[in-house]
Amino acid sequence: MQENLLKIEQISSGAWKLTRKGRNRSQIVRTVSVTIPLIIFSVAVAALADFFFYPVLVKPATKVFNRGENGLWLGSRWYLGKSDDKDRQLMVDRLTAAQVKYAYFHVRDINKSGKLRHHNPEQAAQMLSYLKERAPQVKAVAWVGAVSPSAGGEVDLRLLNVRKTMAEEARWLTDVCGFDGVQWDYEICKDGDPYFLQLLSLTRNSIQPGKILSIAAPVLWSSKYYAPLARVCDQIAVMCYDTVSIFPRSYVCLVSQEAFRVTAAVAKVNRQCKVILGVPTYKDLTRAHQKHAENLLMALVGGETRARG
Repeated sequence: MQENLLKIEQISSGAWKLTRKGRNRSQIVRTVSVTIPLIIFSVAVAALADFFFYPVLVKPATKVFNRGENGLWLGSRWYLGKSDDKDRQLMVDRLTAAQVKYAYFHVRDINKSGKLRHHNPEQAAQMLSYLKERAPQVKAVAWVGAVSPSAGGEVDLRLLNVRKTMAEEARWLTDVCGFDGVQWDYEICKDGDPYFLQLLSLTRNSIQPGKILSIAAPVLWSSKYYAPLARVCDQIAVMCYDTVSIFPRSYVCLVSQEAFRVTAAVAKVNRQCKVILGVPTYKDLTRAHQKHAENLLMALVGGETRARG
């Protein structure tokens, strides 16, 4: 079968010749059948090369971000009293060596009514007393988990009583246990959720002045939502981990984007509100976390890329 193609040729000044050029359709099919696999193969090779060599070739500047105001998230055993003085001293030594200013202690989660599942005031007060005596520069923040119905949990912030109870629990953690503040980690919280914002307002009015109100925010919340959050919060910690990033370069771009976008949105309304980037220092391999892409080194590259830009 022939495919007719138009061919235009100039034969003299002001004169043109229009002809048809025949080409075998099977030749076109063969050309395409060879070209497409070659393109796919080339892209795959380039992607694999980028996957393996990008982390090797790209490095951050040494200590470019270390201002002695680092943060560290710790497990719940400290709050639950599952530690002794030897453990506490090791913790203090680690916090001091890493120049940690904010230590977020997991106090477990909230139940359906809005109350903490575990109340351990004596153990918490004992641990915090030990910490403040030996590392007074460290701010101890109660890291509170809550799971929304959309994520398979039972904490429904649409209910006013639940929000009020949670705010009261925040007051209890700071007044009775002695924490320097609270951090709400509500998952999954949709972008623009008005009830989460109402919880923060209630918490702000509940805890004593000077106490820290912090939130854990997922990546890719809209800049518009950060404005009202920044007005009421002292800290916004963007969770730059478990992002399902496979390629190191894509993770670096994500961190760079969030570092610029969130700080810009917050600075417009409240320059006193700190933006913290939570980055992975663990090596667990899960569906959401690929350690080759998501790690401390690549996170620093992302932050540094934005800082230089």
